[in-house]
Amino acid sequence: VYRSGNYKIKIYNSIGQLMHDTEYNISPAMLGIINFSYDISDLSEGNYFFVFEGSERFFTKKFIKIQ
Repeated sequence: VYRSGNYKIKIYNSIGQLMHDTEYNISPAMLGIINFSYDISDLSEGNYFFVFEGSERFFTKKFIKIQ
């Protein structure tokens, strides 16, 4: 993360239902490489999409949860 501001991390299941939504406020002191973690033990087995949203950044990654 190279700019301070509000960022959202969302997780969607394969049919587009929002499973997780968290907002982070990144201060100037926190800029650089930031590690986020999320406990996915409550998600059932299947395909999911991880979405990172910021004012100038947006990306989506697919992941598969296997029990």
